[in-house]
Amino acid sequence: MRLRERDLKTVYIRPWSPKKDDEGCITDDYKESFGVKASIQPLSGQIAATEYGVKLQYMLQMKINNVKIVTINGKASIQGKNGVISEKDGVCVYVPQSEKPDYEVISIKPWVIPVIELQRVS
Repeated sequence: MRLRERDLKTVYIRPWSPKKDDEGCITDDYKESFGVKASIQPLSGQIAATEYGVKLQYMLQMKINNVKIVTINGKASIQGKNGVISEKDGVCVYVPQSEKPDYEVISIKPWVIPVIELQRVS
């Protein structure tokens, strides 16, 4: 099964790296971005509504072709041509790649075509 080429959009993934501030609290920091061609759609469905409730309106699902599922630290991650996508990584969907990501990876479903659930960063 493949995704339609006309539905694919280039988005930029910014891998998450924890950073300690002056007071010792861990804050979000992101590494250099890499681009992937993905299908982006609003997250919907009865199961997603039950799982996320009101937050569902701020969520998207992303699907990527030709990737490999790998396990890193006991969690599913996606190995693509340009890099690895894991939970907590930032995704620049509607902002340029140089800015802070507007969405964050919260879940990776390792199906035939993996589904990556994204939540808007506030």
